[in-house]
Amino acid sequence: SQLRHLGIRTPDRRRRVSQGFSFTADEPEAVLAQWNEIWMATECADVAFAVLDHYRSHVERVALPGFWPTASGWVERVDNWAHADDLGRVYSHALEADRHGVLPTVRAWSRGDALWHRRVAVVSLVHYSGKNAVFMPVDVVLDVVANCVDDQRPDVAKAVGWVLRETSAADPDEVAAFCEAHASVMSASTMKRATQKLEADRRDELVAAAATRRREG
Repeated sequence: SQLRHLGIRTPDRRRRVSQGFSFTADEPEAVLAQWNEIWMATECADVAFAVLDHYRSHVERVALPGFWPTASGWVERVDNWAHADDLGRVYSHALEADRHGVLPTVRAWSRGDALWHRRVAVVSLVHYSGKNAVFMPVDVVLDVVANCVDDQRPDVAKAVGWVLRETSAADPDEVAAFCEAHASVMSASTMKRATQKLEADRRDELVAAAATRRREG
């Protein structure tokens, strides 16, 4: 990252953000305008994290009509995986609240070549992790992931594997079929991560088949 890092511990930073600032008690539109100005101007990674911490704690504001038109531009300033993943987590709630309005932009990011746009697009497809991670139909998730499945850059490949793994908890057959169809272009690490939650026999079969196809290809 080109941003300045102060080394503040994440729990300490989040605790401070939860206490609020002079503007965070204003109307949501005014708060968003302030955070947007801060995000776009800061050269400090910890300050940028504070923006995402606020909306992590106020997910209901992500669903408000004015949030996405403003916050969708935040991806342009991402230059590291930590900001990408925290921003993707925020975007995932915007996507759940307004799939029709948000999904076209997410798809466009996944089809482009920009590293962090692609990672954010992929990680926004699921809520972080756990039993409530999957919130969209599996065909929508796989349609977006398919645009990035052959990307060998570690920051994209890891995101692809992670999202497929979380999706497989809810839709194992669909994810297994997807992995089989794309086995020749998925990296070994991506395939291993994507199949972690599948039954052992199916997982081993897919990993072996992927290795064979990569050797042949």
